[in-house]
Amino acid sequence: LPEGPPLDIWVDFRVGWNEDKTSSGFTTGMHALGHKEFEVTSSPEKPSELRERLESLAYYVLENGSVLNDGDTLGVDENEKLSITHEHSQFGQSGEVIVLHYPASKKKSFWKMLS
Repeated sequence: LPEGPPLDIWVDFRVGWNEDKTSSGFTTGMHALGHKEFEVTSSPEKPSELRERLESLAYYVLENGSVLNDGDTLGVDENEKLSITHEHSQFGQSGEVIVLHYPASKKKSFWKMLS
């Protein structure tokens, strides 16, 4: 299609907040299109941003094929490095899914060592 596939018709993107103020999400429908589903269990992004990321990844895989391999990294620029693993679903989906892992956040300390 000239404007790309009607992804919202074929794939459901479910995202929401976790108790620790992170967000989680997953897709359903990618398997029916011949691809693995996506999952994220702890994202520092807001649910709306996580949904956009999952949509972008789904479009990418539909256009380029199953090119996201276990152990690969990805990001919107060279500074962002999300790792990918292929593993069993944390949300009860059958088969392996592609799980995105965000780097551990570096919390700023409220104190500083003086020399």
